[in-house]
Amino acid sequence: MKQNIFARVAEMTVRLASIVAFGRGSLVVEVPDMEWARALAMRSAQDLHEGVLKHMEDPKTHNAMCEEILRMLRTSDERLPDGSRFLSLRDINRKCRKYKAKGGDVDAALKQLSQEERIGWDTRATAGRSSAICKLLEE
Repeated sequence: MKQNIFARVAEMTVRLASIVAFGRGSLVVEVPDMEWARALAMRSAQDLHEGVLKHMEDPKTHNAMCEEILRMLRTSDERLPDGSRFLSLRDINRKCRKYKAKGGDVDAALKQLSQEERIGWDTRATAGRSSAICKLLEE
């Protein structure tokens, strides 16, 4: 990832130096233009790399799955009579399929969120078979 981020530093350096030279009215890119442009391009790439490491994560990690489940519950249109948002366990499993690395990932994420008391469990009676639901507790 770092290599991909820093791969275009040379190109950005030439571009920035050309812009500065043109802005000065010069047809020649000089050494100070290149030094300034290189420093700016390197700093930009370093800031981008640090930001990616800090804020991005692999979507198949446990933490990412927990956050995705919470996001799904927060945006759910389904509500219980008390106003809390919920999703059926079946819907959560279906929506999380692309985030799973192995079979027990969703269960582990649900267990952790339950232990953190961010979600709760209930059963919804329907016309047919009752279904297990997961409801959001943190709002």
